Amino acid sequence: MLDICEIVHKGGTVLWSRAYTPEAARDAASTQSPTNTLIREGVVEGRITSSPHDIDQYRVHWGLENNVDLIFVIAYSKMIQLGWVDELLETAKALFMSLFKPAIEQLIAALSGATDPEHLHLDIPALFKGWNQIFDKLVKDIDGKKPSRSSKPRSANSNTKGAASQQNETTAPALDNSSPVNAQEIAKNVEAMKARLRASSGKKKAGGGGKKGDGDKAAKGETDGDNKKKSKKEMRSWGDKVSSKEMTQLDYSSSGAEEAMNPAHLSSLVSDSAKGKRDGGVYTLADYANGSGSDDEDDEFGVDIPEVNDNAPAKTSQWNIFSSLNLLKGKSIDKASLEPVLASMSNQLMKKNVAAHVSDQICQSVEQQLLGRNISSFSSIKSEVKRALTTSITRVLTPKTSTDMLYEVSEKKKKMSNGKTTPYSVVFCGVNGVGKSTNLSKVTYWLLENRYNVLIAACDTFRSGAVEQLRTHVSNLNKLKLGNGVEARVDLYERGYGKDASGIARDAIAFGADNGFDVVLIDTAGRMQDNEPLMRALAKLTTVNKPDKIVFVGEALVGNEATDQLVKFDRALKDLSSSGGHGRGIDGMLLTKFDTIDDKVGAALSMTYITGQPILFVGCGQTYTDLRQLRVHNIVQALLKA
Repeated sequence: MLDICEIVHKGGTVLWSRAYTPEAARDAASTQSPTNTLIREGVVEGRITSSPHDIDQYRVHWGLENNVDLIFVIAYSKMIQLGWVDELLETAKALFMSLFKPAIEQLIAALSGATDPEHLHLDIPALFKGWNQIFDKLVKDIDGKKPSRSSKPRSANSNTKGAASQQNETTAPALDNSSPVNAQEIAKNVEAMKARLRASSGKKKAGGGGKKGDGDKAAKGETDGDNKKKSKKEMRSWGDKVSSKEMTQLDYSSSGAEEAMNPAHLSSLVSDSAKGKRDGGVYTLADYANGSGSDDEDDEFGVDIPEVNDNAPAKTSQWNIFSSLNLLKGKSIDKASLEPVLASMSNQLMKKNVAAHVSDQICQSVEQQLLGRNISSFSSIKSEVKRALTTSITRVLTPKTSTDMLYEVSEKKKKMSNGKTTPYSVVFCGVNGVGKSTNLSKVTYWLLENRYNVLIAACDTFRSGAVEQLRTHVSNLNKLKLGNGVEARVDLYERGYGKDASGIARDAIAFGADNGFDVVLIDTAGRMQDNEPLMRALAKLTTVNKPDKIVFVGEALVGNEATDQLVKFDRALKDLSSSGGHGRGIDGMLLTKFDTIDDKVGAALSMTYITGQPILFVGCGQTYTDLRQLRVHNIVQALLKA
């Protein structure tokens, strides 16, 4: 029944391992084993908090012993149901800690660096000798309880069901099959039913039919008379005639060009206060900061945990937090004591726009870090809770892949000089009206400041004015004055409306390779996440052209709706690709309108938690310089701020 049972340290050292089949032994020894996946996604990234959790073909039950940083893992096939594994896990954990406490302390001291492992010459299998037999007996005893525990209820249930069935048989009316119904009786019943229907319809007509008919005739006569009176129809004015004066006022073709050349107009497209810094020839974006941060450590934490006076009973805070911890001084934290704190933390996160299920998962991660830890005073509880919450949020927000797009572009450019590859390509996708084209132009300005030639591919062939909007951006960007000595160019590749977007993107990438462009930014049409034909077209575009980055553009102010959009975009790209459901999804996010949400930055946490992908940029204004980098510390600070 069981496949893999292991006890490992958080650092990766295996204290004990048991595999029951050759296939399970092979899986346990691989880098993608259930235990390795659990440590990577649960302990390091904080994205697995519930037990049991399905990993590949296994259902994994796991538990932590925080005082010694040990992880207990039991895995079996998720095709079967075992209701006693949780009991086995808790019993094995308690028994292992009690039987091998000296050996565990010796091993933990060596792993933590308190003693030199080379001088200790630790033989880990010898330290835990005999645990195989103990564990086998424990499995046999707990599994053996299953029939005895369920036999008595089953007999009672069976007797109850038998009595109920007997009672039903006694009280249920029996059908009289002795006198079968013939065709003549059926015909009589049908005629009687028709007669009743005719009688009911006749009553309705008698109640108001005649008057209604007269009224209809009168109304019809009046209407006919009115129509005869109004035989001549007046022509409607559609406003299609425009005077020459109005035409002159509406003609922006010449004045717009003059305005674009106006230095005052061009200066309004760039904000000097929002510009980034130039360090060694590299133009870096400014960091996003909402201005609500504080250097005071106590002000950062929105969960109120009162200080305790040793000589007087503690007063209950407004959330009634830690009122049950008055007797825990010098003892370990248990689950019952953490419940009020976790409830307050969950409310705090949801007030910051964090999705409810993401908030629950983060609170479970905090609980796993704190359970069983010894505390010396109530002031240390506050620091422990704050540290655990900060660690969990930081794990989620820390990028798992590289976010240095400039380095990736430079590496691709080196390969392009040898004629081995195509330009670096980025696809921008998202729902309608979130600001894809506007923020694409901001990314273009950032790349131009770093001396990269950019080609914009107009693949939004559906929305009226989409190509003209990009043409205006290209015209403005070419006229803007870049940094000292910086020379770069931007151009637009378009094929009009109603064309295949994937074909335009393919031709644009080939055109960019032939004409010395370093980066190709692909603008796509906005689409709703539930529109399968349009999502299939987007999947075709990414599958055919294989872009270096697929960036999802979402609004920060819509909160959890952006999370739903991101999840469905990511799933659609993976499911609708030609890879059989294992295709490529979203590589990063760009959140727009970030200047409208103040410190409610929870959407960033929710989106990163669900996809595991980083937030590359945030847009926070209308000028080309209003593009920011998102620092983990600033987001953590905003989330913890009361």
